[in-house]
Amino acid sequence: MKIRAAGPYDAEPIARLHADNWRRDYAGILPDRYLAEAVDTDRQTIWRERLRDPYSAYQTILIEAFDGSLAGFGCYQHNYEDSEATFLDNLHTSMEARGKGFGSALLKEVGTRTLAARSDASLFLWVFEKNAAARKFYARHGGREVEYADTQWDLAPGEWRYRVSWDADALQRLVKG
Repeated sequence: MKIRAAGPYDAEPIARLHADNWRRDYAGILPDRYLAEAVDTDRQTIWRERLRDPYSAYQTILIEAFDGSLAGFGCYQHNYEDSEATFLDNLHTSMEARGKGFGSALLKEVGTRTLAARSDASLFLWVFEKNAAARKFYARHGGREVEYADTQWDLAPGEWRYRVSWDADALQRLVKG
């Protein structure tokens, strides 16, 4: 396993993995037509923009499998909306990497980087209510569901999500874990 910062040359494989996961994990949450027709282009645009801008507030790391292939990625933003919190916008692993510690390693690395940026920082993310596997993963890693809200996202009207959070103490346990 190797974790490294993502660069512009990683946009295409990250976008492919992101779109593949959304098609599989968000079926029944996001519109079928979007998942069938637009998700690839949408994710390619997002990742090209994020990884092209060296001053982007979003930082992206990826994890490579032993053969050098992309096993997963995480994208986060420190001091989200001028708070002490780090927002974990994305954490995805390939189907081949699931259950093999890659997602745990990525989450731990984001936690480590969050605490390095600010020792009293917290970490949070949003997860769809219907994404039971992700919710279980975050709970196993000490994340607490602290808020329940409508997504207010035009692609997922009427869908609900949880805010999963780690305070500084929970992050310390995650990192030492």
